Amino acid sequence: MAADAALFCAVHDILQSPGALRNVLARLRPGAWVAAGGGKWAAPALWGMNLLISMLHAPYVGSFSGFSRPWRHLEQLVEDVQVREMGFGSGYIMTGRVPGPARPVPVTRTQGRQVPRPAGHRRPDPRARPPARPASRAPWPAP
Repeated sequence: MAADAALFCAVHDILQSPGALRNVLARLRPGAWVAAGGGKWAAPALWGMNLLISMLHAPYVGSFSGFSRPWRHLEQLVEDVQVREMGFGSGYIMTGRVPGPARPVPVTRTQGRQVPRPAGHRRPDPRARPPARPASRAPWPAP
């Protein structure tokens, strides 16, 4: 059985292991979504922020190796990669898809023909007036 998606959330050490990433991706179906998110180093000019980032993440990160671009191994294993940085560059979200056969383009099947409607469904009359608003039920008189 193959999974439809994988989420890597605040798991920097796993993202630094290409073997672990290949192991997870091998259990996903072709075309499955992959997302990763977590902390990263901000721009070097924001050294004060980076000091706070290191203090915040130190208890949870075995090594800060690759912390400037934590998704670098994962982006080599997936396609359609998009990375969005946030928090002045101190965080990221990366999305992509597991490589596989070409995905079909969705086709609209309702173009040019009548679509059956559920029983009791009526198409609104564009000439009809909107329903009147109910009178206010406030305990004081309306102005």
